[in-house]
Amino acid sequence: MFFIGDTYNYVLYGIKLKDLVGYLIILFFIILNLIYRVMKFLKLYKEFNSDENQFESIDSSKHKMRSIVDDLLKKTIGGNEYFNKIDSSFKLRKNIDIIQDVFDDIKREQKNNFNLILTGGFGDWVLTMIKSGKLSVPKNLVFVNGSIRGKDNKLNKLTTGKQVDIIYKRGEIENQKFILFDDSYYSGSTKKAIEKYLKKFNSFIVQTFVLYDGNDNNDQARKSLYRYYDYHKGTQISPINLLKYLYDNNGNMPVNGIEGQILKGQITTIKQINRELNKVRIKFGESPIDVNDINRRDELKYENISTIK
Repeated sequence: MFFIGDTYNYVLYGIKLKDLVGYLIILFFIILNLIYRVMKFLKLYKEFNSDENQFESIDSSKHKMRSIVDDLLKKTIGGNEYFNKIDSSFKLRKNIDIIQDVFDDIKREQKNNFNLILTGGFGDWVLTMIKSGKLSVPKNLVFVNGSIRGKDNKLNKLTTGKQVDIIYKRGEIENQKFILFDDSYYSGSTKKAIEKYLKKFNSFIVQTFVLYDGNDNNDQARKSLYRYYDYHKGTQISPINLLKYLYDNNGNMPVNGIEGQILKGQITTIKQINRELNKVRIKFGESPIDVNDINRRDELKYENISTIK
């Protein structure tokens, strides 16, 4: 079996020992490579399965959200009653899965590497879920007070209903990029008020995730579980409601000309009313408002909700 020559040239079944060692080393690395490929495949398969499950879960939550909205549209006539009931529905224990699914979507998109900022009653509810271990935030976490929606004053500067105050903070707030997670989005004034506050710390919001989006403008930096205008027509306001908006917002300025344009059908949107009101404001020495920065939540009170057939 063995032929003895010099030590390094032993022969086993006609194969030199040094060649056999070389073959074994090559075989070892081939096996290692195969193991690596199998493990990589299993990991990818697990991630793919996880992503598939998440997408199915998100789709389920989108369907659930649509059912909630459709049900409320049947029971309310719109306005504040509708908005308040939408917001309240997110805090029901039976709808925790909706919050969980959107949160999982944030983690997936951000590769589980993000800072989070929360606000108001919804933020308090999410914070409770975080503290209880139902949700996890990998990096910095900030929770600020609610009722801070912004509005334009006569000097066309953003003011807020309340001062933004930090109620809870874990980690750093300086020089950070934050994800804002909120229940609803209308004009974006809450976000703007928080961004104004964050500037003091050289921080800013890079993306916003919400459950319900009531804004009629699309934004790549805003993602929602349900966007009202994906299912409903745009602004549909009757002349009566347009006149009501005009009288509620004219500041005792003469608006006979604007009334006539509404009744003739020449003005059909709130934005057009505000453009005409700006002309009157300038005429009377007042500062115009930004017609693109009207509080969307207030504006929607005057709309007739109308579903796409």
